Amino acid sequence: MGSHDGESFSEVGITEDSTWHESILATRAAIPEKMICFLPVEDVRFSRECEFDDMLDFASLTATGNQVNADITFSRLYKIQPNEIIAHMSDPRVAEHMPLLTFEWDEDAVAKFVETKEESWRRDGLGHWAILANNKYVGWGGFQKEGDEWDYGLVLKPDSFGLGIRISKKAIAFAFADPRIPFVTFLLPPTRKHLGALNRLGATFVGESDHQGSRFLKYRLETQ
Repeated sequence: MGSHDGESFSEVGITEDSTWHESILATRAAIPEKMICFLPVEDVRFSRECEFDDMLDFASLTATGNQVNADITFSRLYKIQPNEIIAHMSDPRVAEHMPLLTFEWDEDAVAKFVETKEESWRRDGLGHWAILANNKYVGWGGFQKEGDEWDYGLVLKPDSFGLGIRISKKAIAFAFADPRIPFVTFLLPPTRKHLGALNRLGATFVGESDHQGSRFLKYRLETQ
């Protein structure tokens, strides 16, 4: 996945085509088992140690309905209806651990948000995705370049928290397969208390970081 043409990558996003499967299979052996089972920071209530073999069983406990077998794809935020993003980002359960989320979400806020994300794509060739499950919007996240670092974030709708394992598995595999991403950083607010999953997947604590006046805990994961 070292190079992506403008149409297949920046316009359509990542799809489950043969190239994607070949890339993942080629890098699968290099990905630590516990990384495959990485629990995203949103899912603090589910944080515990788990091995690859029990990942699907654990996912079935946290996912609901058709989520266990949902087809996960990555698209672009400009393709999502603004009212979907407004409803998502206005949920108080989403804002609980997002200290920078201090404004009201309306159509103007969504327009600015999407344009900011699109600017990352134009500048860096990669940015945050819109995340779909069975072609329905469930959240956004992925990798965004901050200076010389690729920061990973994931913001899911509360009723889709159970998909976090599968989404993160796919995203981290992408980072391992893409030579543009030698390492990934994670910025967590101090309200996050369950950090064992990050330590177990091999991420190391870098220190505290100030971002727009808020304090975050910074971790780093080597991917090359």
